[in-house]
Amino acid sequence: MKSYSGFHALYMCFFSKDLYRSVVRSWKGIAFLYLFLLIMTSWLLISLKVYFVMNEVMNGPVKKIIDRLPVVAIHDGELKIDKQSPYRLTLNASDSMDPNIRSTNREVPIAVFDDTTDDVKGDENIPFVITKHNLFIQSAREGQAQQFELKQFGDLKYSKESYIELADAIKLWVPIAVFLIAGPISFFCCAILSLLIGAIGIASANGMNIKLTYGQCVRLAVVAFTPAVLLDTAVKLLPLPPMPVWTLVGFGAAIAYTIFGVMANKDPIIVEDSFPGGGPTDTTPTT
Repeated sequence: MKSYSGFHALYMCFFSKDLYRSVVRSWKGIAFLYLFLLIMTSWLLISLKVYFVMNEVMNGPVKKIIDRLPVVAIHDGELKIDKQSPYRLTLNASDSMDPNIRSTNREVPIAVFDDTTDDVKGDENIPFVITKHNLFIQSAREGQAQQFELKQFGDLKYSKESYIELADAIKLWVPIAVFLIAGPISFFCCAILSLLIGAIGIASANGMNIKLTYGQCVRLAVVAFTPAVLLDTAVKLLPLPPMPVWTLVGFGAAIAYTIFGVMANKDPIIVEDSFPGGGPTDTTPTT
């Protein structure tokens, strides 16, 4: 019987019984390596999308915000800015990344700077308020502001050049962090789930009198995750609305394809008899 590689699994996992037979027969020791490479490739593509989105944001609304930001200096815990206080930083609704805000014709509040007092009048819609001695970060979800004393940050000064350098660093490192953190975490989660689904696979095999080991069923479960990973990657790359139940759908698909793989190994496999004059013989999977 022909052996199939990981490249074949990328498309044959959806329909091929021969692939799942090959996984049982010849994928010993490589299934989790395949899963690791599959998931890391998926997150590499997602990270590239994050980079392009970050680049669009940094060169669009963030650049316009940077152009209007004051020079900020903190010395001995006190704020100094190069603009008249209070200085209100806003963003045009047309520059927002939120389509709901873009449809309105209003200024979006970003921050208030005031280096003359700690009693700054604002409202709950302003995310950042920086007073003479304090920084307030408003959380729309929690409905209350977190307060930080400026002396915690030490002495510092931010100019336009500093803001640009910070934006460039964020644009570079956020996609890298997504790849290096989300990729291994996803692999670990899928590996654990493969072990659990492998138990479902061996239970199904025993129920159908199919001779498979737990290790072979885990291999089937690993490959059965391929459709879910591929479709999840497509969902993340395409401009589709969030689907909260997608994780459950992917998990269910992995179970279904594992059982499909188990059933595929119930069918007789035709092999060539190596003895002279012998014809094809039927064999069934063994441990």
